[in-house]
Amino acid sequence: EFRRVLFTWDSSPACKKALKLIGETGASPKVVRLDDPWDKGNVMRAALGRLTGKSSVPSIWVGGEYIGGCDDGPSDEAPGLVPMAFRGTLREKLEAAGALDIGSMREAPAAPGAAH
Repeated sequence: EFRRVLFTWDSSPACKKALKLIGETGASPKVVRLDDPWDKGNVMRAALGRLTGKSSVPSIWVGGEYIGGCDDGPSDEAPGLVPMAFRGTLREKLEAAGALDIGSMREAPAAPGAAH
């Protein structure tokens, strides 16, 4: 079972950015390259487009649900990786899906001046 999957294109700046950002959460996604081999990836990309309404990459899935691309998505339920991070919902989604690696489950440090 893959709890976090990124469908990518190796030369895409958005895909590279998404991989970096999701890696910073402590998650290690299953990466499916759609450009290697091209003949199989092109068919998968078309199928993803039919499922999500978007054929752009990256196509990011967490817990079997489409969350969008890197910077945007087609709906409020799938707004994209960056908007979810800014809203504070990305880590929650990853945790709920059991998609964080064990070593990343530590609590965030307290804000300066916060009561302990």
